[in-house]
Amino acid sequence: RYSSWRELGGLFSADPVMRARVPPMERSVVALLIVIGAAALLCVQLPLRLLSRRPPRPRRHAVFFAGLGLGYMAVEIALLQRFGLFLGHPNYALSVVLASLLMASGLGALHAPRVVGALGGIRFVAYAVCGLILAETLLAFPLLPRLLTLPFAARAGLTFLLVLPIGVGLGAFLPTGLEALKRDTPEAVPWAWGVNGVFSVLAPVLSVAFSITWGMRALLLAAVPIYLVAALSYPASEPASRA
Repeated sequence: RYSSWRELGGLFSADPVMRARVPPMERSVVALLIVIGAAALLCVQLPLRLLSRRPPRPRRHAVFFAGLGLGYMAVEIALLQRFGLFLGHPNYALSVVLASLLMASGLGALHAPRVVGALGGIRFVAYAVCGLILAETLLAFPLLPRLLTLPFAARAGLTFLLVLPIGVGLGAFLPTGLEALKRDTPEAVPWAWGVNGVFSVLAPVLSVAFSITWGMRALLLAAVPIYLVAALSYPASEPASRA
């Protein structure tokens, strides 16, 4: 466990004894974080310098699309672990949870203007998603062990119902942000895809380090501030929410 970040700092020490105290897994995670983090910075900054016309407030756009990549993967990984225990095997979680989340996200993306418009803006979608995550984590998930005696079909159906509303909300973010950016600066849309993609790659490494230290429950809760920060960085005009 990452119980001592001081010991982890020994990875960069000139003392071989200090370096030897860092477990191999922690070395691998730190190395991955450094490499992917450097790639993330390059993918965010370098294309901006090459664009003929930069998007307005590029830092806010970068935070928004990066937050979507980090937050979505954190939710996905945490739900896979949480429902893997409930369904009885990680393979069941891959088939039920992943299918439910991807289908719900697709529905949210398909009907993003309706979802965003019904809730009054992308920030209120974030508030709703964060409220659902908190409610399910604090109220619903503690009850799942009592339902382990249910037939598998019932547990799979309950998993689908719990994942569905979260997935619909998560799916509405990316197309809404891309549509708004397309209206302002069409040239920056590929850059936004790149920012989202590279942070989606960085997210599993961060999630592993985070969950080893604080657990999967904390990882799911960590998605709440990530989505709140992303939503607050969204341009205030929110043109897509009026679609």
